[in-house]
Amino acid sequence: MCEAHGTPPEAIKPPLRRARIVVWLTLFALVLVALCHRWQPDAVAALTAIPPWCWIVVGAPLILLNLRRVCRWEKLAAAGTVGMVLLTSVEQLRSVTRFVLLGGIPVASESHNQSLRVASHNCSTGSLSAAEEVVPFRPDVVLLQESPSLERVTKLAHKLFPDGSAVVWSPDCTIIARGRLIRSATPADFFVQATVAVAEGAEIEVFSVRLMPPVVRYDLWSPSCWSEHTAARIARTAQVSVIRRALEKVPGHRPVFVGGDFNAPAGDGALAKLSPTFTDAFDSAGTGWGGTVLNAVPMHRFDQLWTSAAIQPVAVWSEKSNHSDHRLVVGDFRVLVHTPETP
Repeated sequence: MCEAHGTPPEAIKPPLRRARIVVWLTLFALVLVALCHRWQPDAVAALTAIPPWCWIVVGAPLILLNLRRVCRWEKLAAAGTVGMVLLTSVEQLRSVTRFVLLGGIPVASESHNQSLRVASHNCSTGSLSAAEEVVPFRPDVVLLQESPSLERVTKLAHKLFPDGSAVVWSPDCTIIARGRLIRSATPADFFVQATVAVAEGAEIEVFSVRLMPPVVRYDLWSPSCWSEHTAARIARTAQVSVIRRALEKVPGHRPVFVGGDFNAPAGDGALAKLSPTFTDAFDSAGTGWGGTVLNAVPMHRFDQLWTSAAIQPVAVWSEKSNHSDHRLVVGDFRVLVHTPETP
């Protein structure tokens, strides 16, 4: 029984009933949201456009305010349900914990594997100042979106790699690398692709991506909000399918990076076609909060680095920008290089 000792049943049942209704409806809603984020059906793209932790921020106080009125087993059920949603849906719980346990950002070791640092940044309508924010991190490969002009990008490349640099440029996506680049033909304007020489006889394939802009609507009571998010998801999925076809043409032994501004939250259903062959590096090696949009209030992680199995993430993190509405993403990786002599 949930009735308090010494309190007449007729005095406690109505508040108890109301508390139970609030607690169980809130728990049901949290589980439903978690399942939607897990399965990512297109029809609920408007719902999954809101980060999972936001739902917990709203739901947890409702549960806590009514928890003292319910039974012990209901309290345990509530704690277990909220804990399960946190563990399965909120990636920041894992990445912030990893940052604390590791005492910061681990450093890539160059032993046995090729060590590589990649930086990706959306330059906010072509801001050179935003692009130059990658310089202090001394990356080996840079991915830019909303690129500055070719002339400005070329100057940035010389600044990054005075001993030799190469650029693959488009108005929306750019790749800058140390040494030599071989541009690949790309069938669309939302990504560029190039083969990068990372060691003598060893190469990796690199994609810089910027998918279609997101729908910035959260009025879930409006049917048009749902339809706009669903249409954008379907269109973005079609773009990822084009990228996937390009990826399938890359020689199977060659390590691959796919990075940039996906304009979709981490785990979004539009990105499912990249899995399971490619993995979001932040999932396994992300440290800290990780959000990139908006720069001042990083609610979402639109900017991502995906890798093939031959590339092992060591650490991936975001850095606040002074000149863009996106934070930049930096990642350290160990690459299993393949040369013609490798069996």
